[in-house]
Amino acid sequence: MISSKCFPLAICAALLFASPGLAQTAVPEVCTAATEKPPYVVSDGQGRLYSQLTLGTDFSAATLVPDLRELERRLQNLGIELVVVPVPWAAMLYFPESLVGTPGTFHYSPLLARLGYWQVIENFRKAGINIIDLLTPFLAHQTQDLYFKTDHHWKLPAVELAARSVTDAVPRPVKQALATVGQPEEVPPVFQGRFQFLGGFAVPVERLCKFTFPSEETFATIALPEPSQNLISDDLPGGVIFGSSFSRSVTTNQGINPYALGYGFEQWLISLLHTDFQNESISGGSETSMLELFGDPANVAKRRLAIWEFPISDFATENKEHNQTFLAQMMARLSRLSNPVERPVASGRPVVTGNEVVFSFDPLPSTGARLYFQLKLGKATALSPVVKIEGERGTAQLDLRRDGNKLIQAKEFLAEVPVNVGRLRQITVTFPTSTETPVVLNDGVLQLFNLK
Repeated sequence: MISSKCFPLAICAALLFASPGLAQTAVPEVCTAATEKPPYVVSDGQGRLYSQLTLGTDFSAATLVPDLRELERRLQNLGIELVVVPVPWAAMLYFPESLVGTPGTFHYSPLLARLGYWQVIENFRKAGINIIDLLTPFLAHQTQDLYFKTDHHWKLPAVELAARSVTDAVPRPVKQALATVGQPEEVPPVFQGRFQFLGGFAVPVERLCKFTFPSEETFATIALPEPSQNLISDDLPGGVIFGSSFSRSVTTNQGINPYALGYGFEQWLISLLHTDFQNESISGGSETSMLELFGDPANVAKRRLAIWEFPISDFATENKEHNQTFLAQMMARLSRLSNPVERPVASGRPVVTGNEVVFSFDPLPSTGARLYFQLKLGKATALSPVVKIEGERGTAQLDLRRDGNKLIQAKEFLAEVPVNVGRLRQITVTFPTSTETPVVLNDGVLQLFNLK
């Protein structure tokens, strides 16, 4: 098995400058309508399409290292091993070097994108987090056609490489605690049947440009052979997957919905780690599913392994504030889980005006301690609030939006109060304008707690 470790400061030169082995051609005549407005795609002239989303190069988690380190520590205190799986984009492997710098390619450079990916790996490792470098083994196996040509998702060869990399990274004690039936010999899942798949990039391009792309063949069903089929029980699985659409589940042995295609990552993990997994993956919303699960203490019991999978674009530099807000919410939730009967240090007095409620504090909370707020609503809602926190030294704003395609109802929101605002004066919560908003804000309560 090829090592999955590669560090930005000592990058394997052969991988860094790897050529995808494709014939080098000029940009084909994909119509302007598809390149300059949604879906914003680029063609490599060999039948492979890339969207602007997948052509980013600026990735980093450097400013998040302290919070990531604390996230790791808090999960370890709960007995949960975290394994992080950032998925590289296909363009990092297959984008032709001859197209770099040509018009209509959004200034994309595979070299810079690879460096950015490895920078995120290094940042997470500085935080002490068990993170998987998939780009290195993917580059070494790129001739296997790891991604769909007209879609951004991975195919079975990539899924197996990823699952094996995760399995190798899970500490032996965690494997032993997870394995319901000991350590049997490997019995891989069976991917069977044929399904013709046309990727999400191809459909709008065909409509706008009158092109026709060939469908790609993928599996239609998954069979989990013995002994894995016997691992499912009434107990909560020891493993949980917080993932994006790359980890999306597909019902075993019942075929697939072509509009909710699964890729087999969950099934490979089940087979290789000899345990069942609770799959909480949401398309575009791995962080949302994590916040939801850690909001209930009952969900944490007996958990030993958490797989956090996300496309590398989640850690684009432009998403820094979003990731800081996510980690602020995780700190509050994990503190709450460890100290469920903690008494509030202050309660806000609410004044509701339309879709906004202002909570003021009198007396003001004392300084010197890290705090988090808990906002309890009068009714559960799928709306996401923006929270403005005003203190004696400044103001901070947290956009508590929940990403993904799953309608998640929430009746409370928790997040750490940024320490740089100083002693709190007031907190303003604003919801999107909706007929539901007045009901949501009715009887809303906001309290402050010590972050422990």
